[in-house]
Amino acid sequence: MRIHELPTPALCVDIDALRRNIERMARWFDDRPSSLRPHLKAHKTPAIARLQAEAGCSGFTCATVREAEVMADHGFDDLLVANEVLDPAKLRRLSELSDRAHVTLAVDSAYGAALLRDVEVDVLVDVNVGLPRCGVPVEGVVDVARAVSDAGRRVVGVMGYEGHAMAMPDPAARAETARDSMGQLLEAADRLRADGFEVEVVSAGGTGTYDVTGAIEGVTEVQAGSYALMDTAYARYGLPFEEALRCLTTVLSVQGQIAVLDGGLKALATDHGDPELPGGTPAVVFFLSDEHTTLATSEGFDRRPGDRMWLRPSHVDPTVNLHEVLYAISDDEVVDTWPVAARGYR
Repeated sequence: MRIHELPTPALCVDIDALRRNIERMARWFDDRPSSLRPHLKAHKTPAIARLQAEAGCSGFTCATVREAEVMADHGFDDLLVANEVLDPAKLRRLSELSDRAHVTLAVDSAYGAALLRDVEVDVLVDVNVGLPRCGVPVEGVVDVARAVSDAGRRVVGVMGYEGHAMAMPDPAARAETARDSMGQLLEAADRLRADGFEVEVVSAGGTGTYDVTGAIEGVTEVQAGSYALMDTAYARYGLPFEEALRCLTTVLSVQGQIAVLDGGLKALATDHGDPELPGGTPAVVFFLSDEHTTLATSEGFDRRPGDRMWLRPSHVDPTVNLHEVLYAISDDEVVDTWPVAARGYR
C-alpha cells in the first residue's frame, strides 16, 4: 500500500528513523553502569517493544496494569509497573498476571503495601525526588519498605522519576536537577541498606535525562520511553533522536487564508502544545477542534482540498493512545500495520 492510500487521520511511524533511534539508545548503554528498561507508555505497541528487545534491554516499564497484561500476552516476562495500584479490580488482575510474568510494582505507602499480601510481586519503593506526583519522601522509605515486608512481599530497591527536569530547555540546568534528584534516590537506597534491605534495583530516568541519570554510579536502570518515536517537545532539546512519528491528514477546505485538515483533538494530544507542520510549510497551526486542525496560511501555500499534509505531534504518549493502529512506513510505502494493543484501560 502507498501512503496516499491510507485513511486519514493516520498515525505513521518512519520505521527507518525508529530503528535508528532504538539502536542509538541501546548502544549508549553498552558501556554504562546502568541498563535500559524502555517505557511502554510512550508507544503501547508490542511490535515496537519487540524491536527494542532485539536491540537489547533489561525488561520493560509499564504505566498501567493493562500495559503489563498486553506485554505478557506477547511473551514479555520482566515487567515493572511503575505506578501505585490500589484499585481492588486491578489488584486481582495483577495477581493473575503474576502467574505468567515476573512483575515488580511501585509502592509509596503502608496502605498500598498491605494490599499486596496475596499478590506475588516484587516491590520498588517509589521515592519523591522532586516531581510533585507519587512517591514517599526520602525519610519515609524505610517505613514503607517495612510495611512491604510485613505483607510478605520482597523489596528489591527504589524508584524515582526526575520528571520535573525533563522540560528544562537548558541542558546544564536539566543535568543539575537530574543529579540532585539522583542524590536523593541514592540516599533512599542507602537508608534501606542501613536497615538491612538488599537493594538490587535503583530505577529512574527518562528520555530527557538518560545521558545524565544513566551515567551515575549506583543507578541500575533508566526508564526512557519517548526516544523511540519522539515529538516536537523533545525535538527542541537537541537530543540525538529523530522524530519518527507523524500524523497524515487530508486537506478538507481552503478558504482564503484558512485551510482545514481532518485531524483534530481526537487524533492529536495538545497538552504539550499544538502539533506543528513540517519545516518550510507556508502556514502555521491556528487551532484544533474535535475533528479539525485549522491552519493560517501565507503566500506560497498551494495545497488544495484532497491533498495530504503531515502534522508533527507535540506529545507522543497521549497521541498514540488515541489511535488503534500505527502504520509503519518507509519512503512512500506502508510496510506494516501495528496494533496499539495496550491503549486504554480495558
